[in-house]
Amino acid sequence: MIGKTPTEHQMSIFDVGLECFIDMNHELVILFRQIDWEDVEYEFSEYYCADNDRPSVPIRKMVGMMLLKSIYNLSEEGVVVRWLENPYMQYFTGEKVFQKRPPMNPIDMTKFRKRIGSQGAEKIFKISLMENAKEILTDRGYRGKKSVSSTEVSIPTSGSPGQSYYEKRTVNKKFCKRAGIEPVIGHLKSDHRMMRNYLKGTLGDAVNTLMADSAYNMRHWMNKNALSSFVSWQLALVRRLENVLFGNENQYACWPSTLAVVS
Repeated sequence: MIGKTPTEHQMSIFDVGLECFIDMNHELVILFRQIDWEDVEYEFSEYYCADNDRPSVPIRKMVGMMLLKSIYNLSEEGVVVRWLENPYMQYFTGEKVFQKRPPMNPIDMTKFRKRIGSQGAEKIFKISLMENAKEILTDRGYRGKKSVSSTEVSIPTSGSPGQSYYEKRTVNKKFCKRAGIEPVIGHLKSDHRMMRNYLKGTLGDAVNTLMADSAYNMRHWMNKNALSSFVSWQLALVRRLENVLFGNENQYACWPSTLAVVS
């Protein structure tokens, strides 16, 4: 039952689907559509035993809860409580109808985090690179990996003797952009649990950093794309209001909304 939805959460004829009453332009709905969940389930299936009689919490839900925890700066207990009252969080983790029971015991998230370790956290980080970043810029004090997944980690250098002045200047300007990292570090600390690490040991340090980076990347993507979607929705509403106010109300006579009142 790896990655499968438990029987108790399957839809019945009396259930109302979440899509019937949530805003499909909400940031979490937009983010949900951007993630290849089948690939996520495949990537994390190696951490599960396929022939275990005891059904596990679906992979999509576990990874989704980990992301929600970091994106909204919540504790493991806090994200479970918030999930119970938030239909968008439930939709993000793969639910079809509103659930009234906790999706898991918070301790399950702790066990899952320990099971996947830093390797699994790197996979979540790869999911968070929504805009397919090809390069990460660091300072000269960086000591670590030269690449993360398909993303190259670059360290500033004084250049090679064969480089022209223009080439050296171009490289220098690229690394000058790294000055923008200071406000990013501030957001990571205040918004994504980097101010204080509650996870144990060196492994906890690595997992906490990768999850904070993943949350920041997704939060940045959500802010940009949700705003674009909201502006498009507002422009469409303005056009429809103009049509109604200028005598084209028949086209929108079926609207059971404020437009019907205006007309």
